[in-house]
Amino acid sequence: KKIIFRNLGWDGDTVWAESRGIFDPPAVGYKRMIEHVGRLKPTVIFVGYGNNEAFAGKAGLPAFIKQYNTLLDDLTRVSAKGARFVLVSPMLHESIGPNFHKVKTINAKTEVYATAVKEIASRSDCRYLDLLSLQKRWYEVDANLTYNGLHLDQEGYHKLTHLLRAGLRY
Repeated sequence: KKIIFRNLGWDGDTVWAESRGIFDPPAVGYKRMIEHVGRLKPTVIFVGYGNNEAFAGKAGLPAFIKQYNTLLDDLTRVSAKGARFVLVSPMLHESIGPNFHKVKTINAKTEVYATAVKEIASRSDCRYLDLLSLQKRWYEVDANLTYNGLHLDQEGYHKLTHLLRAGLRY
């Protein structure tokens, strides 16, 4: 089979494409992303949002859920017919780095958003990849996956491939 992978992710992006709005308003970045996906016509799409949005806590959850569903609708509209979606949970923050004392609070919010993504996946008949639970299991046997509490280091990316393989059987 001819398999092509494309990563359209942007660091710090949200379901509103706020990071993509660095040169334009977020709505323009969002439109550009949807158009790009439309040109590619993917058959399998991994969607991973929630880490940044989780900082808003429960108050931001309804808007996140609404926009996540809008994003899925827009991606479905422009993708190949019958495209499959894998919704990826946000990941936990690690207790390292300058703000380690805030990790417990941040991770509690992240878990709320991960649950919301899982519910969206269930209602949308999408595959759900629970990195958060896989990550917790990994920490039972090994140390950190990041270099600063949030961003994966080289070993973290290597370990992530095993987490993905363990959690995803397509």
